[in-house]
Amino acid sequence: MKTNEAFKNGFYCMTCSSYIVFSVKILATDQFIRLCGDASVTIGTVLFYNSMLGSGLRLYQSRTLKKASEPKKILYSLYGSMMFNFGSVLFWGCCKRLLPRNVTLRALFGTLSACFLLIVGRDFLLFTENNCS
Repeated sequence: MKTNEAFKNGFYCMTCSSYIVFSVKILATDQFIRLCGDASVTIGTVLFYNSMLGSGLRLYQSRTLKKASEPKKILYSLYGSMMFNFGSVLFWGCCKRLLPRNVTLRALFGTLSACFLLIVGRDFLLFTENNCS
């Protein structure tokens, strides 16, 4: 594996981890605040922006956008990243209202749903890259 490829894979692992931890922050907010203290807002913001950056860069580098002009690549990547991340926040916010007030259950649901959404998102992107470009 090339060094550049290893760095890229490590970067995506880091941003996916941020996305998963952010899901727990949304669904188990009180525990997250207890764990992180006064820095919980800052940490949550960093996790969210890190997730936005990772999904945006993955979209930007996709074969689907290879033929797009530079401004369109940036616009489409930003749009896709925002839709994925803000849509996830909306989904978790709605689910939080439906789930029982059990911190462990909420954290587990957040982790599993974040993994599921990442896998489906990756599969969708691979499908479009292989069949639509």
